Amino acid sequence: MDHLHLHPDDTRHDTRHEEHLQRLHEGVEHARHRASAAEQYRARLERLRVTGHHEGVTVVLGHTGALVDVRLEEPLRRALLAANAVARGRLVDQVTELTAEAFGVASATTGAVVEAYERALQGAAPVAAVGQDRPVAVLR
Repeated sequence: MDHLHLHPDDTRHDTRHEEHLQRLHEGVEHARHRASAAEQYRARLERLRVTGHHEGVTVVLGHTGALVDVRLEEPLRRALLAANAVARGRLVDQVTELTAEAFGVASATTGAVVEAYERALQGAAPVAAVGQDRPVAVLR
């Protein structure tokens, strides 16, 4: 019959190995917890919105500070829409002038570009973000 004889150093090795595995397991659990907390933070941060109101204007900012909504009281809303209509008319006039200079007043290119601008501006939303050419809010 075989007898198993453990040397005292063998048991210390097993204990150190188990302690190492336990520390490794704790490290993995800590990393999982931090990853979960980071994911929850990211999700909550992306949903973050803050609102500011001043003199008839309410703005809503997203988590990056980008403007995501604008609400204007009626007198300001009407003034903004009127100014926007004037600017749109001037934009079409200047695009017409530049295109005519480049391609000729009676060219098909000038006609097509001007028509495209007029059509695009007819249905475009009246407010765009600073530095962007896409609407970010509809006036209410």
